[in-house]
Amino acid sequence: MSATGRQRHDPPGCFRAAGGQEPTITKGRFPGRFRASHNVRMQLSSTDLVVMEETFLYDGTVVCDLRIVQRPIRFGTGDCEDPPEFRDDLVQDTFYIEYGSTTRRGVFNAGGGAPPSLLAAMAHAEAAPGFGSTIVWT
Repeated sequence: MSATGRQRHDPPGCFRAAGGQEPTITKGRFPGRFRASHNVRMQLSSTDLVVMEETFLYDGTVVCDLRIVQRPIRFGTGDCEDPPEFRDDLVQDTFYIEYGSTTRRGVFNAGGGAPPSLLAAMAHAEAAPGFGSTIVWT
């Protein structure tokens, strides 16, 4: 165990109590991790590829944007209590679903789902309760 309380195999942000008891997460200790807030805008990186841009109806009346973005990495949870297959990032094409703002077109501020294929991402979006059936695929 190091002076910080981390063991060599623990990911950043995972610290053990004195004596090596169960690991705990220390808030704000995930370097490079995304921290959500109400003002978040999802930005595209140079490796992201927008493969679909569509619309859906929020509350049956408000037209909102939806996009599916292919990324070369599947992001893990970063939670030291999760098994490695969920915790760790994996180099693998993944299709992220991003939802547009209900007040500003072209602003993406919510996401949900990261299926391994475009068809699975489309099915995931269509299964969203409340608005999934209003998605217009072109």
